[in-house]
Amino acid sequence: MSPAPADRPRGFPARLLRGLIALCAALVAALTLTVCVEWIGLTFYWPEQGAARSAAVLRQDLAWLRGAATDPVVLPLATLPAPATLAADLSTGLYRLVIVWTGLEMLLAWLSSMSTLVAVYLEAGLNAVQTFFVRLAITLAASPLFLVFAWWGAMEGLVRRDLRRFGGDIEHGMVYHFIKYLTGSTVAIPFILYLAWPSSVNPSWVFLPFALALGVNILVLIATFTKYV
Repeated sequence: MSPAPADRPRGFPARLLRGLIALCAALVAALTLTVCVEWIGLTFYWPEQGAARSAAVLRQDLAWLRGAATDPVVLPLATLPAPATLAADLSTGLYRLVIVWTGLEMLLAWLSSMSTLVAVYLEAGLNAVQTFFVRLAITLAASPLFLVFAWWGAMEGLVRRDLRRFGGDIEHGMVYHFIKYLTGSTVAIPFILYLAWPSSVNPSWVFLPFALALGVNILVLIATFTKYV
């Protein structure tokens, strides 16, 4: 018989462990989705390009990571030497941990030697895995951007909330509840889209709008917060 919800551990270590497990599960699911999307595209949408397309996407994402792209709009934090170097080392380490050190690379090489078609799919899958880790490193480098906008939204929201309270304005409880449920989606959607997107895209086009949306979300959330909700 399963324990009642009230009997489950609710301490900080338990919540932290559940959060880490959920994060790992989400990353594994995103990685699986990335490889599946690449294989589906290789089968139905770009079969003539083979594994060369995924290799080109990987090279472009590495360029974004190192701040070497020629586009004038580049992820601000990725252009700094220290975060870019740290993120590049992280993506390389993750690939070695998952693919090389586990012996999976040797197994895949053996499988690819049995068939040319299998070799194409395995090469495309490995490129997709490397691209995933590179994008994960870029995502970690972009995380402070969300913190900056969240801090701005919190400070501006506190000011507007005090002005509303002392000015005797009408409280909008419905707005608060609606915005509260959008906060998690504002953070999760850009990361999921960016990690699973099949082609290369400038990270700033993904993260900057959503970081601004998060700041506005927190601004409205705090500005409309009421004591009794």
